[in-house]
Amino acid sequence: MQPKRVLVVDDVEALRELAAELLASAGYVVSTASDGESGLDAIERERPDLVLLDLGMPRLDGQSVLDRLRELPAPPAVIVTTGRRGIDFVLPPFVRGTLHKPVSATELETAVARALDPEKWR
Repeated sequence: MQPKRVLVVDDVEALRELAAELLASAGYVVSTASDGESGLDAIERERPDLVLLDLGMPRLDGQSVLDRLRELPAPPAVIVTTGRRGIDFVLPPFVRGTLHKPVSATELETAVARALDPEKWR
């Protein structure tokens, strides 16, 4: 079985790299993007199984990325990450969870494993 591909999209380099290292050590193939525009480019180019998407980013924020992904016939699964305590818009069905920063290593690994489990998302 091929390892699952995860794209981490976050404008905070330290958080992005920490998440990437943690997920790579858990056996995922991980790539990163520093903003919504480069995240969309990476989604198109790499076709990840899961996108870990920060909502608050410059250039193109996470909500705008979700709006663009809604237009795709088969968008990747997404876990939204945010430092805000509330999400004031409706999340599309391909969003498989939300994580509030700061996120522990265990919380991140559990959310990613659950989001990639086909039994949970039929």
